[in-house]
Amino acid sequence: PGQLSAALISEIAQQTNNPDFDGYLGTGYLVWAAPINEQTANDRATRRAPRTYIWLHGRGFLQGVDIVVTLY
Repeated sequence: PGQLSAALISEIAQQTNNPDFDGYLGTGYLVWAAPINEQTANDRATRRAPRTYIWLHGRGFLQGVDIVVTLY
């Protein structure tokens, strides 16, 4: 768990459409997927899932590292 960098806070706030995101990950990660009702008709027709984002904040042998995983 921990506080994210300002750049990552901005990215998460914009991607999740949550301007009130404070940048603290109590569990050390955040998983977010675009709402199904915002999926395009073409993506539905081709059975393509919405993008899923995973933001991780780790501490350990490094001072800290922020990781972003995007699943298409």
